[in-house]
Amino acid sequence: MDKRHRESADARGKIDGYLQRSGLAQQSPRVVPLTGDASDRRYFRVLVPEEQSIVLSLYSAPFQFDTLPFVNVARLLEKMPVPIPAVLGHAEEPRCIARQSRSSRRCSGAGRNWNLPTTCRTGARSTSRS
Repeated sequence: MDKRHRESADARGKIDGYLQRSGLAQQSPRVVPLTGDASDRRYFRVLVPEEQSIVLSLYSAPFQFDTLPFVNVARLLEKMPVPIPAVLGHAEEPRCIARQSRSSRRCSGAGRNWNLPTTCRTGARSTSRS
């Protein structure tokens, strides 16, 4: 098995593990790879029937959630009425973070939901509020 196939199999295992632990596997989600950024993270959109989509970020290296820069910035933005995608869950092993999709029409922000077009700011929240 070449490196690319090994990485794909590893990513699929992490995704399947997240879907099982989160209870989403029973809802027959469809997983679509997204274009990455300049980092070594890989991104996938999880499409669940009758639900908002989720973006799953897979990290190649171990991380400590509370020390990630976007988590710290998101905590600052929580204090302002700024709509940002909510962090729905994270697992330091298998190294993934699930968050609300920016393309979702509703993003959480400062204690309320905002009905918006796809202009939600990038970021994360430690909890989702309604």
